[in-house]
Amino acid sequence: MDWEALADQSEQIAKRKQRFRLMAIALAVVLVGGGVGGYLAFAGGKKKDDHPVANSTVSGKPSGSPAPSGDPAATPAPVITTANGALADSGGAYPATIGPHAYVSEEKDRSGHGLELQGQDGSFAQTSGPVVDSSHSFTVSALVRNDAPVGSRAAVSQGTSTGLSFELGREGYNNQNKWAFKVNTAPGDGMSQEALSQQDASTGRWTLLTGVYDDSTQKISLYVDGVLASSTPVTGVLNIAEPLSIGKAVYKGQPVDFWSGAIARIQIWHQALPADKVSQLSSAKGTLSDSPATASWIMD
Repeated sequence: MDWEALADQSEQIAKRKQRFRLMAIALAVVLVGGGVGGYLAFAGGKKKDDHPVANSTVSGKPSGSPAPSGDPAATPAPVITTANGALADSGGAYPATIGPHAYVSEEKDRSGHGLELQGQDGSFAQTSGPVVDSSHSFTVSALVRNDAPVGSRAAVSQGTSTGLSFELGREGYNNQNKWAFKVNTAPGDGMSQEALSQQDASTGRWTLLTGVYDDSTQKISLYVDGVLASSTPVTGVLNIAEPLSIGKAVYKGQPVDFWSGAIARIQIWHQALPADKVSQLSSAKGTLSDSPATASWIMD
């Protein structure tokens, strides 16, 4: 027997077995590694919406969550006009139809809108019915810009045919030029009383006028920019259950005292506001959180 050839053959077989073992190990590593890599690739390639996020956000705020305090969405802007073009009352009960020569515009000399009025017939806004029972205490307020140098002008009044309950505006009778809160105490001529400002009425600048009737003290008061201008005793105020007008008054059934300029932040309360509350109307855009108005228009 050729022992040398046999030994050589055994060595060859051993080497082949070693190669097979190494190949098997390598193949196992490849298979295992490929499986893990494939799984990772599959997992990493999932779409985000395979597992929806519970608290998704829109514009930085969780969807469906309430708007945080201070967010403009938490306090929507006041509605100025209704769908049919009338002035919108904040409470919804007293929309005021706008006349053909009046219009709402964003003001250039202050932040917010105003009812622009031309000082002529057809230039006003009017509710369909009364807003105030003037036989009881009430308060009326309006932010006004007077553009007319002379003449009586009515910012807010109530009464359209049989007479007036009240008128807030400017007194121009006998060449006067004063801010005024006027009321009728009984039917007929010569039955009016008024509270007048000490200073002349301004032209071309915004002024807050507030008239108060307190039936407990039988007194009317006029405030100018939140400051008491004067008070006048009265025997009562005649109640005229007719529409409220913005921008005109009435005399013997005829429209008069058309406002020339602009009017905004018109408010009515069915109570006599005390002096400290009236002074607050000059700030915070004229609103009172603890004494909301019964009706209000153009409150931006």
